[in-house]
Amino acid sequence: MARKKKDTKAAAPKRGRGRPSIYSEALVEQICDLISEGVSIRKICEQEDMPNRRTICRWIARHEDFRRQYSLACDERADLLFEECLTISDDDSKDYQHRRLMVDTRKWMCGKLAPKKYSDKVFSEIQADLNASVEVEFLKRILGDIDGTSRGLPAVKANSFQSDPI
Repeated sequence: MARKKKDTKAAAPKRGRGRPSIYSEALVEQICDLISEGVSIRKICEQEDMPNRRTICRWIARHEDFRRQYSLACDERADLLFEECLTISDDDSKDYQHRRLMVDTRKWMCGKLAPKKYSDKVFSEIQADLNASVEVEFLKRILGDIDGTSRGLPAVKANSFQSDPI
């Protein structure tokens, strides 16, 4: 009987379907640097050595580190736009209406990119207490004791006491 030879070669790693990804930390850093300098994703993707918009969006969804860096870059872009508002408003070489349009556009963009920091709307954070419904029932019971309804007395209406005219 012939013995089978054991395969001593390591199995090659399986490759996924499709084109290999060009994702790298250096590319992520380059993309985020451009975003923080005010370049839009559309303009970045028009460059020859950059991936398309859909690929960047997919990377943001899949890679936590890229998502965090992208978020910071967007915050930096909002800060840059805000600083540009001051520069534009101080520049007397352009028409007033043109400057106003440029500033308003940048203010709108700042409000969209970093709404908590630059939006005109007031954001309030409300934290709900899990015991709130228990506390409400407790307060209802106490108020019932105070007005006598829990002891069988008739409920007193708020307007039942009227002062006598003098």
